[in-house]
Amino acid sequence: VIDPTGDRLWISDPVTTDVVWDGGADDYDNGLKWSVDRRPVVTDVVTIQGSATVDMDTDAQVYRMLVGGSAAATPSVLDVGVQRFEVFTDLQIAQNGTVQAFDGGVVSTQQINIGDGGTLTGAGTFIGDTITNAGSVRPLQGTEMTLVGTYQQEDTGSFGYLDVKVVVEGSASLAGTLDLAGATALPTPEAYGEAVVLLEADQVLGRFDTIDNLQFG
Repeated sequence: VIDPTGDRLWISDPVTTDVVWDGGADDYDNGLKWSVDRRPVVTDVVTIQGSATVDMDTDAQVYRMLVGGSAAATPSVLDVGVQRFEVFTDLQIAQNGTVQAFDGGVVSTQQINIGDGGTLTGAGTFIGDTITNAGSVRPLQGTEMTLVGTYQQEDTGSFGYLDVKVVVEGSASLAGTLDLAGATALPTPEAYGEAVVLLEADQVLGRFDTIDNLQFG
């Protein structure tokens, strides 16, 4: 804001609008499914909760987004199949919330927080200064997922391996669980003559506390 009577400049948070998905399955661009009867824009704080599946087929920008956070038996799902989905501040994935990227989809924000009961999955790229996992990170079967930023897995977090490594373009701090459910029988190092890479990062700190569903071929 510029003072019209002088040369002063004030910088403040933008005026935002709360926008809520009204439930069910539909396309993100269908304005009638949103509480404001239009597609969300860059100044909107967006919430997707309850039984919902939202398909994003065109590039989009919002200020902040929350997916999940209700006790509904059916999860709240955001499917990103676009070149760029930008969230200005942070993407929160709460209980029963799932964000998944397909066909090279890209999700970009400052912070990605995956809460207990939330899931980040897919075959795309997720960009954030920090990506904190207290829920679940799982690629799709046989497809590569890329995390750009600092990845930190909490004690309650789960990291899934489904036959293809996850690439972290940044450092990875590990704790919690490595879950091998859904992977084919894990080959022994003797079978390939080298170790099997589950996660590749610029730097790896810590280790997984537990391994679930471990089996060798």
